[in-house]
Amino acid sequence: MSPRYAYTRPELLLMSKMIENNIRFQTQFPILVKKYKKYYIVDFLIENKLIVEVDGVKHRTSLNRIKKDKIRDKALRAKGYNILRIPDYEILNNIDEVIKKIKKKIMKINS
Repeated sequence: MSPRYAYTRPELLLMSKMIENNIRFQTQFPILVKKYKKYYIVDFLIENKLIVEVDGVKHRTSLNRIKKDKIRDKALRAKGYNILRIPDYEILNNIDEVIKKIKKKIMKINS
């Protein structure tokens, strides 16, 4: 399946590091939320339990985007998903810590 949009530099870096660390994932994965009669496309779905979203500047500065993200996160949590939002700059500046954070979250979910 081809991507819905071109991957960003932080997403490509995160993909590469997750592959290096044997973290299995799917990208741009559609999840149906019947309540809103729509699909949400998530950046990364790990082990069908953890959603990792790479947040660019709009996700931190646009009040409308922040509100939409909160609604989206609530709907996805109601379906049983855990969500980890990671700012793009964190991936670019400290990818090893991001990978540790993802691994820790996966361990917590699986325990």
